[in-house]
Amino acid sequence: MSTHAHHDPSALEPVRARYAAFAENEAKGVSPLYEALALAVAESVPLLRFIASLPPAKQQPNLVFAAVRHLYGTPDDARHFMDGGAFAALNGRR
Repeated sequence: MSTHAHHDPSALEPVRARYAAFAENEAKGVSPLYEALALAVAESVPLLRFIASLPPAKQQPNLVFAAVRHLYGTPDDARHFMDGGAFAALNGRR
């Protein structure tokens, strides 16, 4: 993980903005689940830190969500995504 992104919340802004834009411009009206997941990520500093630690080409919302689905199954909703499975430990819930 990048030390800069770990300690400087402003370093997470591009990732936050990317996930918020994905929710609004790509998932809204097409995939309510991905819209909710992207908004949840945009509001979670631990998840933003994790995603910021990935290589830039791997930070794409569709890739992150597809990996989560592959490893942990499809979450029922954003709360299930945040509280269980892949990101629970990162979000301090496990």
